[in-house]
Amino acid sequence: DDIAKSWQAENTTMKTQAHLQSIQRYLSKWKLQTNSEKTQFIIMDKKLKNNDLTLFLNNTRIQQSDHVKYLGVTLDKGLTFKRHIQLIKGKLCATSQFLYPFICKSSKLTSEMKIRLFKAYFEPVLSYAAPIWSSASKTEKMTIFRKHSKILRLIAGVSWRDRITNEEIHRTLSMERIEEKLRARTRKFFTQKVRTLPITDHIGRLNSVNIPFRKKHKLIHDLIYEWVSRKANLVTRV
Repeated sequence: DDIAKSWQAENTTMKTQAHLQSIQRYLSKWKLQTNSEKTQFIIMDKKLKNNDLTLFLNNTRIQQSDHVKYLGVTLDKGLTFKRHIQLIKGKLCATSQFLYPFICKSSKLTSEMKIRLFKAYFEPVLSYAAPIWSSASKTEKMTIFRKHSKILRLIAGVSWRDRITNEEIHRTLSMERIEEKLRARTRKFFTQKVRTLPITDHIGRLNSVNIPFRKKHKLIHDLIYEWVSRKANLVTRV
């Protein structure tokens, strides 16, 4: 029930409107209806100065937005995923408040039960679509990583005054660091899952040499290579 369409071309308004008209004809043919109030478009190009694009669907003007939500992921015009990460942090805060009586220090639940609650309620929020927003800046991702550490400290019943490091808490609770977990999922997604489909095979093979456009940020492929290299160096040193 969610449809997304993208265009990259000159004369954006004319070509986009032509595509929208073809979509409308298809919907009319099969007697399908669209919710024009929920239909939005976004321009993901910082160089495009003309922000007064006028597009219509079913004779209703489509609203332009700086961010849109598709399949649970909030996309912004710069693909920084800043707003999406803010929403993740908000969900973590709301969930921690809801479950506070069960995971706080005075709770009668065992540590094992608290960890089960964490994996059932917190981890899905953190890991959902992680390979997509993993290219966000380190500063943005650290905001949810810090919130993750606070929740684990709450489960372990320790505070910052106890001078216990996050590494010690992870070892005590026998839990993998969330950064490493998300990085492993991202690596698996782009090296295995993406290549199983012919239409997305090229995404997992992009690197700094064969990329067809000007690169301003590190690609997922580069991040995975750096992570693997660091792991190899650690093993060599040991």
